Amino acid sequence: MRFRTSPARFLQHKVGMLARELTLTDYLGAVGFEPAEAHTILALSRAAAALAGVLARGKRATFSGHDNVHGEHVRDYDVIANELFVAELSRAPGCVGVLSEELTEPLRLSDASEGLLVFLDPLDGSANLDSHGLCGSIFGVAKASSGVNSAALQSGRGLLRAGYFLYSSATLLVLASRDRVDLFLYDPALGAFTLAEQDLRCPERGKLYAVNEARTCTWSASAQGFLSELKRIKTREGAPRYSLRYTGALVADAHRVLLEGGVFAYPADAASPRGKLRLQYEANPMGFVFRAAGGAATTGERNPLDIEPSRPHERVPLVLGSSWEVAAYERAERASGCDGG
Repeated sequence: MRFRTSPARFLQHKVGMLARELTLTDYLGAVGFEPAEAHTILALSRAAAALAGVLARGKRATFSGHDNVHGEHVRDYDVIANELFVAELSRAPGCVGVLSEELTEPLRLSDASEGLLVFLDPLDGSANLDSHGLCGSIFGVAKASSGVNSAALQSGRGLLRAGYFLYSSATLLVLASRDRVDLFLYDPALGAFTLAEQDLRCPERGKLYAVNEARTCTWSASAQGFLSELKRIKTREGAPRYSLRYTGALVADAHRVLLEGGVFAYPADAASPRGKLRLQYEANPMGFVFRAAGGAATTGERNPLDIEPSRPHERVPLVLGSSWEVAAYERAERASGCDGG
C-alpha cells in the first residue's frame, strides 16, 4: 500500500483527475498510514458500507428487547451495527480491541501484546430510525501497547485517527488525522469510498446553532445565558444572525456545523449533571475532528481530549464548533465561576 512518489505529489497528480477516482485504499497508502492503521480504517469502511445497505432497505427500527450498559433501550439496528463493526475489526491485522457503546467492557480481538484499539459508537442517532431519520457511526483509533483494558482509559491525546460515517442522501466518511480532515463518499458502483473533498476547514465563525431547544430550560444559568446572547446577535440588516438546525443525531448536527460553522452544544443539565455524551467514543473522536479542521471542542471547563477517564463509558458535557462560538461558551462558563454561579 506504499507509493513510490511522495504523498504530496501523488495527491497533487490526482487532483487533476476526478476526485472520486481516488479510492480510500489509494488515499491511505498515499498519505502514509501505517499498515495496521490502514487495515483498521478499511475494516471500518466495509462495516459502514454494509450497514448503509441494511439501512437503505427502509425497515423502521424496532426494539431488540434488552437494554445496553447505559440502561438505554437497544434497537435492532444498534445490535446489527455493533455486530458488523466488530466482525470486520476482528479480521483487521493489527487491531487488537474495541471499546463499543454496545459492550459492557472493552473487547479483545487478538492475542497480540500490542496493536490498535478502536473506540466506537456503532450507530449514533438510532432513535431517528423510528422515522427513517439521519444517523451515523463514530470512531477513534489509538495505540494499545499495555493491554486493551488500560488502553481504553487513555485520554483523547492518544488518538491517532478519528472520524465518522454519516448515513444520509449519500453515505460519507469524514476521516481526520492530527493535521488534516478529508471527506469520502461511498460509490456503490465501485463498492468503495472515494475522495470527494480535501482538507476540510471549519469556518472561524458561523451562523447556526444545534441544540435540543426543549431541554435548554434545564441547562445551567451560564449555558442558558450563552445561548440567549447568541440569539441576540443581529446581522447588518437587523435579522437574527443565527438559525437553529437540529436533528437529534450528533454526527448529522456536528457535520453541518463542521462545514458551515456555528456551534453544537450538549451541556450538562438537570437530568445529566455530569453530561450525557460518552467521552471515549463520542466526545473525543468528534473533538479530534473539529480541532484538526481548525475548530474547537470543550466541556465548558477544558478540552475533552485532556480528560483521563476513570471508566470505559465516562460521560461529559460537550460543545463543538467554530473557534469563535466555542470560545464564547467558555467565557460564559468562566464568568459564571467567577460570579460563584
